[in-house]
Amino acid sequence: MTPLTRRKGLGIENWIAARGHHDPALAVQEHAGQEGAESLILAEARITYRAQVFHTDLVTVESRATRIGTSSFTLEHRLTARDEVSDAPARLAAVSESILVRYDYATERPTAITPEFVAAIEAWEGRSLRRP
Repeated sequence: MTPLTRRKGLGIENWIAARGHHDPALAVQEHAGQEGAESLILAEARITYRAQVFHTDLVTVESRATRIGTSSFTLEHRLTARDEVSDAPARLAAVSESILVRYDYATERPTAITPEFVAAIEAWEGRSLRRP
């Protein structure tokens, strides 16, 4: 398993922006309500809790892409928690997987992920992720 990328927050827009991809070709969401407006929608999410998290904990979310299909891609997440007061090591709090679909609200159908998006994500991950 390759190392996950440390990111605070799960917002896909933040995930893309954190990788420095501000090119309009990689825009995650266009203006909602306009013809052809496209967005990523959360089609599936699964989480397995491994340990308690307390309000004093610092939670770190590590995310990586594991698969890119025609109109969807899969992200894997790992959440660790560490008590900021003590020097106790971080503990695994949860593991998660989510599937996002590029969706065109004008046609009300999934739409293909752009080659530019695929190239940017594969370049960041350092490996091919394309699967049918």
